[in-house]
Amino acid sequence: MTRHLKRRLLERAAEIVGDREELGFLLDIDRHALELFLCGRATLPQRVFLAAMELVLQDDVARAAQDRRRSPREPQPLRVAV
Repeated sequence: MTRHLKRRLLERAAEIVGDREELGFLLDIDRHALELFLCGRATLPQRVFLAAMELVLQDDVARAAQDRRRSPREPQPLRVAV
């Protein structure tokens, strides 16, 4: 998995919980380690990746439950960074 994807996942998780400090607390990692993961200078442990993924997915499911549209969203083209 690319560092870019992992960085985006961590950034999104931080947005969801409020800030990087709170994300570090929830993921049980210190701020310095989180910054190293975000800048790609350290390898993101799988347990941290999975916990961040869970935060993002829970938020996505909660938002979908609140979506009151009558029909599903139109599919958007998949944008993949290379």
